[in-house]
Amino acid sequence: MRRSTLSLQFLLLCLFGYAQQMPIDFSTSDDNFSVFGGTVFSTRVDPVDASNTVGEFFNSGGVGQGFFLDLTPDVDLDQRQEITLRFYAFDGNAHDVMVKLENGTQPNVEVQINAPAQGTATWQSLSFDFSNAQISGGGGSTSATGQYTRLTIFIDGLSTTPGTFLIDDIWDGTAPTDPNALDVTYTDLVWADEFDIDGAVDANKWHHQTFGPNGGQWYNGEQQHYTDSPSNSFVANGFLNIVAKRETTTQDGVTLDYTSARLNSKFAFAYGRIDVRQNSLLATELGLLSGH
Repeated sequence: MRRSTLSLQFLLLCLFGYAQQMPIDFSTSDDNFSVFGGTVFSTRVDPVDASNTVGEFFNSGGVGQGFFLDLTPDVDLDQRQEITLRFYAFDGNAHDVMVKLENGTQPNVEVQINAPAQGTATWQSLSFDFSNAQISGGGGSTSATGQYTRLTIFIDGLSTTPGTFLIDDIWDGTAPTDPNALDVTYTDLVWADEFDIDGAVDANKWHHQTFGPNGGQWYNGEQQHYTDSPSNSFVANGFLNIVAKRETTTQDGVTLDYTSARLNSKFAFAYGRIDVRQNSLLATELGLLSGH
């Protein structure tokens, strides 16, 4: 009889989805602008520094073309009222560049500056001071405050002249954060199984799930039945063994050609940290830790 020893695996699914946050330097795919009015966005190699990736924006010549990015965390003008970026124009001419903040706790605000004519192959550093901003829609000037989730940029928004421009290092002065950082340190051990007693799995800690939907084939047409047989799951030499076997078994009126084991812990929890130590194919230690 051929036996295969299967590992007990804990697959912790985390949505890493790193949010689009300052600074925007186009080093990851998160820095992906949405466009409107006929603008085209892409990334490319910096023409001045081949080791650097920058954003490329093409205006086709329509009035009101622009591009935007939704940010997490928000731009917080209560903390800092300045946004900076680097700007590159292939034609070397002067261009109007506007930064607009939208979807905030206060009315939409914008700052427009004129990037002066420069020689080709030259980056300009531009600073947008929202302590002297305009309320969008003709609402007058204001020292802008509040938090905003959307940053929108226009280049020559009222012009019908097409052009290609580069932008890099958009920054509001805040340090980047890890959206997946834990706000609790889990140090108190509240449940564990060291698998240090040979024989059957500890029934005080584990439940054998032997019947599932679809006649035990679950929702993905599994080809084995799960059993509570000690030949399918047992503890030996400090290891938990889950064994898949070729053997014909009938459960719930369904006959399948393989058996294995499915174990659920009897300890329920909402938050915590699970530590698993395993040796190749064998799970050897489990522990659940809670915060204070």
